[in-house]
Amino acid sequence: MSAVLAQKAVYDISLASRINSEPIIPELTEPLCRQAALLLKDRLLSKGINIHPDVFLNLTDWYGKIIARLTNNLLIQRYSSFFLSVYPFWRPRNTEPGDCTPGASREKLDEYIIWESEQYLFSGNENYPELTRLLTLAQQNWLTVIEELFDRIQRHHTDGIPPLEKLTAIQFGISDPHDHGRTAAILTFGEVKMVYKPRSMDGEYGWNYILHYLVEQGLNYDFFLPAVLNFDGYGFMEFVEPSTCHQAKEVTNCYEKYGAILAIAHAFGTYDLHHENIIVQGDSPVVIDAEPLFRCLLANSESGEKRLQLDKNISLENIESSESVMDIGMLPHTILSQLDKDGNKHVEFIAGALHAFGNEPMKEYVFCGRGSDNLQLLEKQFTAATIPNLPSLQQEPQLPKHYLAEIEKGFRTTHQFLLKNREQILYKDGLLHQLRHLKLRLLLRPTVQYGVVFIRSISLQLLKSSAQRRQKILQDLRILGQLRIDAIDNIEMEEVAGIMDGD
Repeated sequence: MSAVLAQKAVYDISLASRINSEPIIPELTEPLCRQAALLLKDRLLSKGINIHPDVFLNLTDWYGKIIARLTNNLLIQRYSSFFLSVYPFWRPRNTEPGDCTPGASREKLDEYIIWESEQYLFSGNENYPELTRLLTLAQQNWLTVIEELFDRIQRHHTDGIPPLEKLTAIQFGISDPHDHGRTAAILTFGEVKMVYKPRSMDGEYGWNYILHYLVEQGLNYDFFLPAVLNFDGYGFMEFVEPSTCHQAKEVTNCYEKYGAILAIAHAFGTYDLHHENIIVQGDSPVVIDAEPLFRCLLANSESGEKRLQLDKNISLENIESSESVMDIGMLPHTILSQLDKDGNKHVEFIAGALHAFGNEPMKEYVFCGRGSDNLQLLEKQFTAATIPNLPSLQQEPQLPKHYLAEIEKGFRTTHQFLLKNREQILYKDGLLHQLRHLKLRLLLRPTVQYGVVFIRSISLQLLKSSAQRRQKILQDLRILGQLRIDAIDNIEMEEVAGIMDGD
């Protein structure tokens, strides 16, 4: 063995996300994509809708990503089983993430593709009825979501949305799928960019309303508030582009505003403000997803009551405590990212808007050697090239640990301001009264947990039976809920139903 070990390569985390969202064996999934493209073309033609060729390509690329999410894990399992049965003494080489090097051998992969094509895996294979159901549903949802968006763009031309014929690019899939495959999308109309959200934007509207109200009442922070067009069950929002600070004072201002936002979120019960839901533009943190604007407190379970009582006896004796600022999601906290094969061991990562997610190398599984015999899923190290949730100075991220005094100052100043104006905010016709009509979302768990449960349910065995897959999903949800204080037993079946359909 060499005395000098080669240093492990570290890749950009966005590379892993891109690779894992693309089909790993496109030769097998391409027929599905071609069929979907023909259906979309016919649907648009029947409605007299003409779109830019690039937009059509964007939509079919998105469909490829939907199919990849449903099939990649299944295909890697079947490919591995295939070459182990045919070539029991051969093992793939350690390769780079993504596509293979030019000229790499693909003899075994081509053998597998021929064999798999004869199995009709994606066209009604009777051994995988659950997979057939998911693929059929995904196609239906994809067409429905596109039609729905185009209809809404045309309907709201007079409200400030550019006409459909000016749409030059579209990027679906920038959020987790929900409500029958719906996701947020970035729309590009030439030089104009905006975000479309196919769910109620009452949270974003309400958050902007609260901050605007507080500033008008004298809170001395100039928050940047993106424009929001809020309709019944969906809406459009100004696209927020991360940008760097040019002076040290701007960084301190940004962290003071972060402290102010933490205090406001704590006061009004806003949560889920993790590193993906806040973007820093110059010296202003911008909340781009405030759907869970107000916290909904659920009834505690019997074990939860005992745990709270124990906590109070140990460390909170004679203290009447309520929600912690840790519940907001802004401060660094751990989130489960994986369960082991038995569902008992947890793998966690640190999240939070006030955390440099990806600044330190982290391990992630990614498909490697695509297009060659060495195709496999390997664990690699990744870092983030940019950290859009934190301020930067001349393109260099400025870490929160160096600005604790500014964060605390912003929190204390805003907390005192809220206390001073408490009666005005709470009185009969005050701020909260103005927001009483909002329809807001209850997030029972971090959305990453639903993703973990979904991926674990896409396996060779579970795709043979809806009943078995449903039972596995329920089992995993209950494992993840073991440490909860509240009781959500009566909502479990709603969660299961969504995950069963890919949401």
